Amino acid sequence: MNVSISTVHLDLGAGRRGTDMGPSAIHVAGLVPRLERLGHSIDGVESFDVESAEGANRAEHGEHNARFLPVIAELCARIADKTEQDCEAGRFPLVLGGDHAQAIGTISGLARFYKKRGQRIGGVWVDAHTDMNTPDSSPSGNIHGMPLAAL
Repeated sequence: MNVSISTVHLDLGAGRRGTDMGPSAIHVAGLVPRLERLGHSIDGVESFDVESAEGANRAEHGEHNARFLPVIAELCARIADKTEQDCEAGRFPLVLGGDHAQAIGTISGLARFYKKRGQRIGGVWVDAHTDMNTPDSSPSGNIHGMPLAAL
C-alpha cells in the first residue's frame, strides 16, 4: 500500500500546550521504517504547522466560545484538501496529530472523496470525551472538544 503521511503540529484547539508534539514522537518511535517493514511504501511526509498561541495576533484568537477558530478552520481546509488528493491518487492518507480539532479536516477530506463516488463513510470515534460540543455548549471554547459537532 502507498501511504502518504501528514503530520499536524497543532495544539491551539486544546486547553493545554503539547498535543502538537504527538507526530514527532510517533516518527521518533520509528513509524516509517516499521511501515516499510510491513511492505508499505511511503509516498511522502508533509508537515502542517500553525503559529503558536503566543505568536498569533488577536484576530486569530477568535471568540471566547470558539478559541482560535479562524486559524483552525484554515488548517482543517488544507488538511481536507490534502486528504482528498491522497485518496484520488490512490494513496492511503495517514494523518498524525494530537489535537482532536484536526479530525475536522481529515474526515471532511475523506467524506468529499467518497461522496464524489456516491459512497458513504462511517467512523468509530474512540475518546474519553464525546467531542461534540458546540460554541454554545462548550464550557471552555476549545475547538478540540467540537470536531464531531462540526462534522
